Amino acid sequence: MGNFYILLVLSIILFSVGIAIWKFGKVNILRSTFTKGVEVTEEYQKKMGQLFLLLGTVTLIAGLLSLVEGISELMWMAFYLLGFAFVVYRMNKLKKEHQNVGKGRKRRK
Repeated sequence: MGNFYILLVLSIILFSVGIAIWKFGKVNILRSTFTKGVEVTEEYQKKMGQLFLLLGTVTLIAGLLSLVEGISELMWMAFYLLGFAFVVYRMNKLKKEHQNVGKGRKRRK
């Protein structure tokens, strides 16, 4: 039961961050990891906010799966890790799509 409460609080935080980015354009709440070298447009804000909402949804579903008695702890953890890996992959792909090409970047020899 403790796992559910922890995952519920985490999903509420992720939902809040996702809505703040998507609907209100508050990209400044993200660390420079997500915005460094990226041209922040409305499309980027929308997609990044939706990815945080997706991560919140995955977290909430994992929390609900932890309540089911027939499902072992390994199953809901595996679901959460797969969902987390998918969202991180999509975030990196989105960041690469919106990188500032040629602005302040030096070529390596």
